This record gives sequence, structure tokens and C-alpha cells, in this order.
Amino acid sequence: MSKRNKQKRNVPSTQHMVSYQPNNQVLDIIIPVYGEFDFLDTCVSKIPEAVGDLKYRIMVIDNGSPDKERAKTFFETHPGILRTTLQSNVGYPRACNILMSKCNSELVLLVTPDVWYQKDAIKVLYDKMKADPQIGIMGPKLLFPEGSPYGPAGKIQHAGIEMSIEGNPVHEFIGWSVDHPKANIPCEVFALTGATLMIRRSAWLKVGGYFEGYGTGTFEDVEMCLTVHELGYKIMYEPTAVATHHVGASKSQYNLQGNQQVFMIRCGKMILWTEWRRL
Repeated sequence: MSKRNKQKRNVPSTQHMVSYQPNNQVLDIIIPVYGEFDFLDTCVSKIPEAVGDLKYRIMVIDNGSPDKERAKTFFETHPGILRTTLQSNVGYPRACNILMSKCNSELVLLVTPDVWYQKDAIKVLYDKMKADPQIGIMGPKLLFPEGSPYGPAGKIQHAGIEMSIEGNPVHEFIGWSVDHPKANIPCEVFALTGATLMIRRSAWLKVGGYFEGYGTGTFEDVEMCLTVHELGYKIMYEPTAVATHHVGASKSQYNLQGNQQVFMIRCGKMILWTEWRRL
């Protein structure tokens, strides 16, 4: 593993935390939310069809959402979801670390409220990771929804991340047709978007979780992929698992430029120029 300096990832105490006893689920699904409860309603409604016959549980952390009444209504209408409530927004990386500390399954699916999985997609990710213990992280094909200002509806939004010659993350095949042959090859990739990914919990724990120095978020997902790869795991893109990603649904503000500088300081030695290897 790289010897770069690391900041300890402390898990903060919370208020109104729901305690629970572990059950016999094979998959934990963790969802941080900051005000996106309308998206979250649809997100969780699609999970049963996406997991198939897997036993699972959903854990949601309310990351200081401003509309307390809307949050209360959501959790009242979804009593089976395990809830953690924070009184203020501690940032996406830290919220994920809090949720991960509550997991006990071998594989964990991290999903944001603006990602809606299609039928059997989560089951596909689980089965493929279960069959190959060398896979540390796996991500699905993500599509743009109807009415998106960021890309054409039904076209590819994410099929893995590669790095440009300048050292910038690039979403490969963005805007391409969903059935383009090159975008439908399962393969190792440089990184995956943290909008949703399935990760081996043991790998997450070895890394120490998301680096919380990224504040509200961005680049923590790429760093996680690079560091997990350094442990000897594969980072895999799986095109037969499909979801829709409503890019820009989050109400959080991200320090893209500052976080990129942090990323380059911490991970610059691990960056390779991979942008053209799949084209």
C-alpha cells in the first residue's frame, strides 16, 4: 500500500441513533441522504426487484437534512429501514463511514438516493463478486434519465472511470448508446463512481474507509478504488447490472477544485494514463 500520509477517519457520535441486532442478511445496503427524500422513495422502492432472492437490509443515514418533517414522514412510511440521524451535514465521506461501521455482511452496496436500480441488477453484482474473491469493488452501468440536463435520456452516464493524460477522472463512454459493444464488456477499470458501488467490507476496513478530508465529497470514491487496487483486488465494471443515475440531485455543494488538489497530493503517484485503453 502507498505510504502517503493518511488522516485518521474518526466516526462521530450521533443523536437519535437506532440500535439493532444483526440478522442473517447476506447484503447490507447503505444510503446517505441529505434532503433527497423524493428520490429516496423511488430508490428504495426499486431495491426488492433489483436484489431478487437475496436477503438484505437497508440502512439510511439522514445527514442533517434541512426538512425535518419530510425526513420524519419518510421514515414513518418505511419502518423496516434502519435509521441514523445526524443533526448537521458531516459530509458524504464521513456519513458513509458511519454507515459502514454498522455493517456486518461480507459485501456492502453503497447507493445514493438518485440511483435507481433495474430488475436483478443488484443480484448480478452480488453473484459476480461472491464468485470471485479477487474483486474488491464492482459497479454497474449507469444511464441518464428522461429530462436530464446532463446527458441524453437512456444513454450511458457511467461505465467506469479512466484517467486523462492531465490526470483528470473521465467517465468512459458517456453519452454512448446503451447497447454499444465496447460499453458492454465486463472489465477492470481504473475507478468507479461512488454514486453506487458494491465493495468487499474487509477491503474497506483495511483501507480505513473514505478519507474524510474531502469534506462534503468528490474524489473519495476514486481514492478508495486506487487504494483497494493496491491491496491486490480488482476494480470491475459490470454492464449487465444497470441503473439510472439522476446526476445533480444532491443538494450538497462540493469543492471540486480543492478536492482535486487533495487527491493529487495523496494519490498522484498511483495515477496512470488509461483514458484510451478501452476505446
